[in-house]
Amino acid sequence: MLVSELASSPEQAALAGWCGSLSAQPDVVRVTIRGHRAAVVIDTAPSHPDYVYCIEHEGQWREVVSGNGACVGWDDPERFNW
Repeated sequence: MLVSELASSPEQAALAGWCGSLSAQPDVVRVTIRGHRAAVVIDTAPSHPDYVYCIEHEGQWREVVSGNGACVGWDDPERFNW
């Protein structure tokens, strides 16, 4: 899923992708920020983790990719050119 909506935090950017699915009850479980990149784990009801990766530019965050599993190397710009 690609979402280009800008937000003031990685949590807001990650939850923006769920705005049409509020019945899933998305809830931020964990946020890890490294430089201008963030990994946000969202859990939904019934329990189903969603891993959302965001980048920050000029104080605004946006989601670049998400999925149902963790991404190794998400914080390495040389590995992923987001």
